[in-house]
Amino acid sequence: MSTFKQSKFSLACLLFGFGLSLSSAVYAEPFRLLVSIRPLELMLEGFKSEDLIIETLVPAKLSPRQFALRPSDMRKLKRADAVVWIGPNFEHFLGEPLKRKTNLKLYSFASPDVIQQGPVQIARSRDHSHSDDAHVWLNPLNVKAMQAAIFHLLREKSVGDNGELLLRLKTMHKQIDKRYNTMVGQLKPYRAKPFGVAHDAYSHFVSAFKLKQVAAVAAMPEQRLSAKRLRELKQRLNGAHCLIVQANDPHSTKLATTFSLPVVSADILASSEEIDTIDAFFAELTRSFLDCFAR
Repeated sequence: MSTFKQSKFSLACLLFGFGLSLSSAVYAEPFRLLVSIRPLELMLEGFKSEDLIIETLVPAKLSPRQFALRPSDMRKLKRADAVVWIGPNFEHFLGEPLKRKTNLKLYSFASPDVIQQGPVQIARSRDHSHSDDAHVWLNPLNVKAMQAAIFHLLREKSVGDNGELLLRLKTMHKQIDKRYNTMVGQLKPYRAKPFGVAHDAYSHFVSAFKLKQVAAVAAMPEQRLSAKRLRELKQRLNGAHCLIVQANDPHSTKLATTFSLPVVSADILASSEEIDTIDAFFAELTRSFLDCFAR
């Protein structure tokens, strides 16, 4: 090959290599969003794309209150571009690791005032009547507010196309509205039916649908009951249709015997693999309460 042809070939290779490096710069790695629990992943499923990877930290069958970070979890936290969680009153193990990490606490979006901010509504907290209950995702209206908050986070971080993100958000909100209206119709006839819960985790759901919860056995699952408290609870639960317990609750049989009530399981952490969308999550949660009222 002549010197001139060799030079042309070398220049072509150089330009081709330069073009590849430019392509790498333009098509960056997908944004990694780490969520603490599976219900948060389900409610953000509609945002997933080639620009956004969503991972869950706590395995579905584990309670965040029993979870401790392992080295593999620390690596997940390190490679995440942002972390979405409820807050230190729920995922206590994340308080320290997230001090130097982009994160969004969703607890502040419970019981919202909805205001207009740019092209989409976003919510700000106003009602702190559920201040001891961190299970904010059990109210579909809270879910809409949290989805809007994530939309603004993704837009701020320039993840994907803004127009496409907004379209996805509106689609998710329509789905939530449809499910919420269905739930209202299903649960409204049973508002006067009394029931109890094993621990204080359902206030956002109860408030959203104006249900008659007469007692919570404990503030936390591990709380011990005094003899006096036990007598009070038996009195309150007299005439209740059932006791709602969390899925996989090891104390359910004992609770049923203690209070002479049927026990109904509610999968509030979406531990079942069959719950694969936020719509399926709320449908299953509603079925659990309807099962209780049928007792």
